[in-house]
Amino acid sequence: MPNAAPKIYLVPADGGTPPVEALSRDSCFLPSWSPDGTSLIFNCNLPPSKPEIYTLNLRTRQLSAIPESNNLYGPHFSPDGRSVVAHDRHQISLFDIGQQKWRTLATVELLEQAVWSRDGRYVYFVTGGNEESIYRLRIADRNLEKLANLENVQHAPVQSWFSLDPNGSPLVVREVGTNEIYALDWEAP
Repeated sequence: MPNAAPKIYLVPADGGTPPVEALSRDSCFLPSWSPDGTSLIFNCNLPPSKPEIYTLNLRTRQLSAIPESNNLYGPHFSPDGRSVVAHDRHQISLFDIGQQKWRTLATVELLEQAVWSRDGRYVYFVTGGNEESIYRLRIADRNLEKLANLENVQHAPVQSWFSLDPNGSPLVVREVGTNEIYALDWEAP
C-alpha cells in the first residue's frame, strides 16, 4: 500500500507465513537489532509528538521511548550494546544507556546515515547535498576524517543505503536503473 504508514514486522529467519500483525500500531521505521538479539531500536511517529526513538524488548513486548530523542533518526546500538548512535540533519549524537544521557559527537551539515564499525571505535556516515561524502568519526576523541568524496559518483539520493562490509570498507548503493537512457532498435517479425 503506497500511502500506508510504515510499520515494523518480525519475520521468522527460517521462513514461514509472514506476520499479519505489526510490532507497533503506529508509524514506525528504520529498525535495528540490539547486539544480543533481544531488542529492536527504531523511530516512531506517535501523535502528537515529532519522531522519537523507541526500543522494543522482544521477550516482554515492552515499548520504551529513549528520552530527549525527538527528531533524531537512524538509531543503532553500539556493538557492546551500551550506547546508541543517532542523528538529525546537522549533528550525530551518542546516547549512553546506563547514564540515560545524550552527547553530541560532531556537527556536520546534511548528515544522512550512520553505522558503527564492528569494533565500536568508529561511526561512519554519509552526507548529502553538493558535497556528498563518507566520513569516519573516532568515538574516543571525536576525530572526524573524510574518507571519500561522492559528488562525482552517481548514486541514489537521500533515501539510499549505506553500510560497511565485513572488512569495514564502506558500501554505498549506486542507482543505475532510473538515471540511464537507452535506445533500442527493434524489428518486428
